[in-house]
Amino acid sequence: MKKYKLIGIVLLCFFCTGCSEIQMNSGARVVNKHGSIKNIEALNTFVSHVERQKNAKINMISYGIEGQKLLEKIIYNGDHLNVHRSVDNNFIEEYQCEDIIVEESGLEKRYMLKQCTGDFNGEAVLLTLKK
Repeated sequence: MKKYKLIGIVLLCFFCTGCSEIQMNSGARVVNKHGSIKNIEALNTFVSHVERQKNAKINMISYGIEGQKLLEKIIYNGDHLNVHRSVDNNFIEEYQCEDIIVEESGLEKRYMLKQCTGDFNGEAVLLTLKK
């Protein structure tokens, strides 16, 4: 009986890991509507994939005060992050970054893109969460 329980647990682990991988490969979405964040778990999973050098995709969607939709498509290819930005489906810029990190201070948690080059150079704050 113990043997079958162990097999079931192992299969469940493989299944759950596979679902996470499928979600990342299909481009999970995080939505920021004026500070109300939906699906932050997807961003944390994306960061974890980058840290382990596993390919991943994520779409960051933010809405402006007047309803503009900013879309940041970020693809990690195992080496660097490719970022494609558009507003209301109009291309804005494209750049590459070497890393994504999470910085925590007393009152906030920031997701930062580091060492970016291309149409944008430097560091970019991807998302800031208030604690």
